[in-house]
Amino acid sequence: MTKDKERRSIGDFLREKREARKLKQSDVSKKTGIDPSVICRYEKNQSHPSLRKMNDLITGYQLTEDEEKEFREICSLRDVVFDKIPREFQILSQLLMLPQDIRKRIIQAAIAYNSSEPSNSDRK
Repeated sequence: MTKDKERRSIGDFLREKREARKLKQSDVSKKTGIDPSVICRYEKNQSHPSLRKMNDLITGYQLTEDEEKEFREICSLRDVVFDKIPREFQILSQLLMLPQDIRKRIIQAAIAYNSSEPSNSDRK
């Protein structure tokens, strides 16, 4: 694989293919059954597709056999790196990709949840 492909993001790849086919995100959404907001997040690299969604995307973006292979390679590079990171950091990195207002609400909810749980000394 070339250096260019290694640096290429999933979102850049998907957006490039959609625009080359003169498709709208809503077109891809209809073909895949994936919500347009999720398609948008994929193309902005704010979220990454699961293995199950990859097949839907391949169909929705009308990828050729070569493009499908390239797409799977790009996704697998991301997964190889991501899988070596401890689970807590994976969750944190996904949290950081969310918009700031949503991150703030999640953090506030987690703090409220932790403060409402009885401590170990209360359980005895």
